[in-house]
Amino acid sequence: MRSRVCRVGGGFTLLEILISLSMLSVILSVIYGAYHSSVRTIQAVQVSSDLHRTTRLILDRMSEDIRGAYISHMSDPSEAMIFAFVGEDKWDGAFPTDTLNFTSTARSLYESNHPHSIFSEIGYILQNDVETGHKKLMRRESSVVDQEIKTGGTILEIGSHVRALDLKYVDTDNKTWDFWDSTSGEHEGALPVMVEIYLFIDRGYDFTEQLPEEIVSKVHLEMAGP
Repeated sequence: MRSRVCRVGGGFTLLEILISLSMLSVILSVIYGAYHSSVRTIQAVQVSSDLHRTTRLILDRMSEDIRGAYISHMSDPSEAMIFAFVGEDKWDGAFPTDTLNFTSTARSLYESNHPHSIFSEIGYILQNDVETGHKKLMRRESSVVDQEIKTGGTILEIGSHVRALDLKYVDTDNKTWDFWDSTSGEHEGALPVMVEIYLFIDRGYDFTEQLPEEIVSKVHLEMAGP
């Protein structure tokens, strides 16, 4: 009888088990919350890192291309090669979607193995990505400079999740323009002295819930002058 009583007294009561389970559930909840928060933080850091890496690559490429922009004051519309710098001011709803086409002396990116002169045609345009719903920035490059400054060559994606692209052009009088056309009008035969690039990058995949991040860069054109 004494032995049986000792065994019963050494066990756990129902109340003790319930209390233990309650404490365990609280501890597990705290651990899960901390783990979930850590995962979200890691994901946010990764998205931010990818965003800034993409932005840096886009701006580096655009800056190099624009810095080498070239037009010839000796060119004639009847010639086979037309050197030009044409920036168009466009919008898609509330966001700017500017385009830029120009001749440049920048190193070739797509057609480096093709025979060509030191000049190439470069173009930048935003396109809709039907799979993701985001916009993507496309870069056009042609090793052949002809009379069509806006077409020809190879077009490839240079950056995804680009919500908007806004380009501003500064002339020799320090006046800022939303557009530029070296082939006609008041900017005929001239390059802007500086191009301001405003990139709007979506912060993550759920781009409808957040405003895009704006990144600004300014590029001085080496061959612009009086």
